[in-house]
Amino acid sequence: MSKNVNFFVGAAAGIATVVFLPKIARCFAKKAAALKAKQAAKRFAEVEVQRFSVEDLTNEFPALRERFLEYSKTAYGIPDHAIERVRKMIDYNCVGGKLQRGLIVLETTKTFCVAKGLDFETVKKQAVVLAWAIEILQAYFLVADDMMDKSELRRGQPCWYRLPEVQNDAINDAFILCSFLYYLLRSEFEHDVVMKSRILDLFQEVSLNTEYGQLLDLLSQPQGRKGKDVLDNFSLDLQTQIVTNKTAIYTFYLSIACGMILTGYTDSADFAKAKAIAVELGIKFQIQDDYLDCFGDREAIGKDGTDIQDHKCTWLLVQALLKIKEANDEKSMKIIEDNLGKWEPESVAAIKTLYNELGLHAVYDEQEERSKAKINTMIDASADVFPPSVFRYLLDRIHKRQK
Repeated sequence: MSKNVNFFVGAAAGIATVVFLPKIARCFAKKAAALKAKQAAKRFAEVEVQRFSVEDLTNEFPALRERFLEYSKTAYGIPDHAIERVRKMIDYNCVGGKLQRGLIVLETTKTFCVAKGLDFETVKKQAVVLAWAIEILQAYFLVADDMMDKSELRRGQPCWYRLPEVQNDAINDAFILCSFLYYLLRSEFEHDVVMKSRILDLFQEVSLNTEYGQLLDLLSQPQGRKGKDVLDNFSLDLQTQIVTNKTAIYTFYLSIACGMILTGYTDSADFAKAKAIAVELGIKFQIQDDYLDCFGDREAIGKDGTDIQDHKCTWLLVQALLKIKEANDEKSMKIIEDNLGKWEPESVAAIKTLYNELGLHAVYDEQEERSKAKINTMIDASADVFPPSVFRYLLDRIHKRQK
């Protein structure tokens, strides 16, 4: 009898060990993870964003430019007059902007270093190279984009292709800028194969994202087509797709992801969280661009707004179309059909007047506050992974911007 009792007691103990101990272990593991996340969130919450100035980047640029030009001359035997032409092209298109994307790399990287107890000086040189690689990528995109959009001004001066001595040569110049940035990436990370692979993959992925965003933008009005059949295809979903791919990923995510890679982030889930917040920041940023293109101060934004003349699928236009269709307002629809995509001042004025009458200023103001609240919620939810100050600083920087 005692043997049977012992058997059943032993069996029960075994079952308890198999069934309950894993549950207890999982419970403790979950509590430990929650505590760790809470401690990380508390630690990250105390980290201030580490600021940099434009001069911190511009002071480093001449050496990077000359490194590329010397390589071009030595490796390919490019003659002096061509080297001088490339130097002029690089300076014209890469220098003089606000360098926001590059500054985000430095600020994000150093803030992550402080939060994680790392020495920023050990990655500063790489951060500077990545910052300029993004700025050169931006220049590469803009040289091509200005030609496709037939733009006149960029950063308060004629677009590069508008110079009489350049014109369509700017197409090849865009390719050289692309080669410039990849030269910097490969040469800077040549001794760290793993990091070089991750950086190159990131830049190539983001470049393709942006190129597909541009394609969606171009296909929204094939070969410059205008009119009712094109307008019928404009929607908030299309506008969001274009913005997400063309602007949001390379404007915010690329810079933040560079800082993450430099400071040891490897979990794909962490990068996904960063991308989600960055996309919302990018969408907000582009909606502001659309608004400022129409209603902003020309001197402040450094270019002439041409979205109305170019028949672009902008946030303002989509909001107007939504209101018009909801009210079945044929008169307002005819104003858009008759005037959108035309360069005559009276046509541009007619569209702007209609936007005013439809109350789009108020719709924009509501969107500004709604997007801020949404992004803040996402930032709070990721406080165990990132210092909230990184994203909060970016949000505060762009919220209600005027240029």
